[in-house]
Amino acid sequence: MSWKRGLSFEHTDVDCQSPSSASRPRDDKGKMWALMLLVVMVIFTITQVGSHRGVTSIHGSYIAAYDTVSRQKLRPVSIDEAHLKGVAHWATWVLLIDFDKEVILLQKRSNTPNCPGAWGITGEHLEPNETIADAAIRGLKEELQFEAEREKLTLLDNFIWRHSYRNNRVDIQNSTVYLYPINLGNGQQFTTDAESEKAEIIPLETFRHWCVSDIDRLCGHAFAKAYLKFLQKVCAKTNFVTEYCVKYHRVRQKPVGKLFANPI
Repeated sequence: MSWKRGLSFEHTDVDCQSPSSASRPRDDKGKMWALMLLVVMVIFTITQVGSHRGVTSIHGSYIAAYDTVSRQKLRPVSIDEAHLKGVAHWATWVLLIDFDKEVILLQKRSNTPNCPGAWGITGEHLEPNETIADAAIRGLKEELQFEAEREKLTLLDNFIWRHSYRNNRVDIQNSTVYLYPINLGNGQQFTTDAESEKAEIIPLETFRHWCVSDIDRLCGHAFAKAYLKFLQKVCAKTNFVTEYCVKYHRVRQKPVGKLFANPI
């Protein structure tokens, strides 16, 4: 009797379930996996396709990368990917110098991945399909809110920059360096972007002293050496800030009338 009751009870439970209700948990799982797949596809689309349109990915801005052997362009990569995987890319640095022997330097925030708290000149990675000069102009606008004029950019140097940071990031840049003369006599103020703590007008002699004797302020020996080289290039290629160049870089007085002979 009890066995029949048990059988009847079990049979009743099965009969109460319709085919649709029995398969519902499995259908819900299928919908969940489909939704997850859709999310993955959306993220992939943003990171792979959207990057070619110059948009911003979930990992940061996309930049133009290249193969170090073939020198051919690669797909655009995020800045994080370039630094974490050591992907070669293009970049530009701009040295803003006043005719009164002063330079504009930025101090990075303490929470930036590379060189937190260090001082340096403006620099920018090239975005896909962007020229080097365009990147330099854009960098000055984004980092200092400074409207630069293309015709005032003067090429100083082009070199391959390789640097390993303390946080296991690697920077491999095909770097182009520009000089941009600026007149600070009108008391111009600069507004920095989110990556920088502040911007200051520093005497060239002070900047040179940091390059020689206070390299930690500039994120170490490699950056200090590069900046000192840029200053030497300024003196070698122009008659700009002549007094400083004669004093520190043994450059002869250049005749008036050549590049940057007069203040802006």
